[in-house]
Amino acid sequence: MKISELTTDQALDALCEITPAIEDIITDEDLIAEIRKKVEKREDMKKADKIRFYLEKASKLGHILLKKKRDAVYTIVAALNQTDVDTVRNQNIMKTMAQVKEIANDEDFAGFLSSCLKTEKSAS
Repeated sequence: MKISELTTDQALDALCEITPAIEDIITDEDLIAEIRKKVEKREDMKKADKIRFYLEKASKLGHILLKKKRDAVYTIVAALNQTDVDTVRNQNIMKTMAQVKEIANDEDFAGFLSSCLKTEKSAS
């Protein structure tokens, strides 16, 4: 469910619920280290090498999110879909994947997160 589909009360409740989960994810040292890795800028680098680099990065990020931060991910999916973590944990994987994809593609939610991160950076 997109955040824009929630009522104000539902959205505020969901944001209050997911804030600790988001903090847990974005402060993970392994995640931060992986995000900071950049592909080498070499003119002789083949496209296949770049693709391999990004696939490895996606695999490592996926492992961190799905292994180390699974409960945080479930919390976010559950809150934004007005359900509970046990429901997400036990539902069909295709439904969960569709919900994660919808959240990841939610421009309003991404804008909210981005504005929070910018606010946090300017405060420090």
